[in-house]
Amino acid sequence: MAGVRAAAREALALAEGTGDPVLRAGALAALVKELDSDLEWPERAALGGELERIGAAHELPGHQWYGMFVRSTALAAEGDVAGARRLAERWTRFARTYRMSGPVAVGETVEATWAHVEGRFEEAEHLYRQAAARMARQGSPHAEGILAVAIATLRVSQGRLVESLPRLRRVYAAFGPPAADLLAVALAAAGEEREAREVLDRAGPLRTDYFFKVFATFRAMTLVVLGERAGAEELYAALLPYRDAPPPSSGFTVAVRPVARTLGEPAVLLGREDEAAGHFARATAIAQRWHSPWGAA
Repeated sequence: MAGVRAAAREALALAEGTGDPVLRAGALAALVKELDSDLEWPERAALGGELERIGAAHELPGHQWYGMFVRSTALAAEGDVAGARRLAERWTRFARTYRMSGPVAVGETVEATWAHVEGRFEEAEHLYRQAAARMARQGSPHAEGILAVAIATLRVSQGRLVESLPRLRRVYAAFGPPAADLLAVALAAAGEEREAREVLDRAGPLRTDYFFKVFATFRAMTLVVLGERAGAEELYAALLPYRDAPPPSSGFTVAVRPVARTLGEPAVLLGREDEAAGHFARATAIAQRWHSPWGAA
């Protein structure tokens, strides 16, 4: 939200005037969380670097770890796959050295996401479940929800959405409209178009938050199956700025096929064949860069 972002920038300016490194590190971390990891990665990289330096200079390992983590997501958004991998391995070792339970779980999730991107689906599922179990033991209220999203992204990649339908009905019953796109895409894949439309109608507008790219992908898939041109037009415009985004999403929490691939399908539905071809070509290039089986349709 614009107001929250403005407040975070104001807090950073105030912290700078105090000369207190702990206050400044906290303000940097707050601002980083308000920036879009795919679209605003240059600023996130700069802030992450400063956070890492402050953490190292003032013996603040939590902030040092977070700075490295932020920089790794920025490298991913930039397209530096090898650099992102090296830095992720570095901050994972750092977290284990300092016995930081939360960051260690993040490291397991990143490994799961990387396995997913590279098509090692069974390994990815094992690692996602392991990370979720660790999060649950630590008392995280998000473990169940994140695991549900992660498994759904895997089933999409595996072409096994239909068999997930009973579980996704339970997820929808537990979480309500925020999980509507998970259920709707499975219903559409199963040929349950009437119910898919009903669930989609209850979903409401997509939230531009942590999981936007993921849920927008699910919704686009649903709209294409249903042939909903009006909804596809609006979603196409919302996703277009993310056309160069990498498969890792939501801070390496999960992975989805390249947004360029997702953009190509509604472009076809909308009769924009030339645009679709360009998107599919970009998707293939992104998939190759990430050593991923995803690519053009």
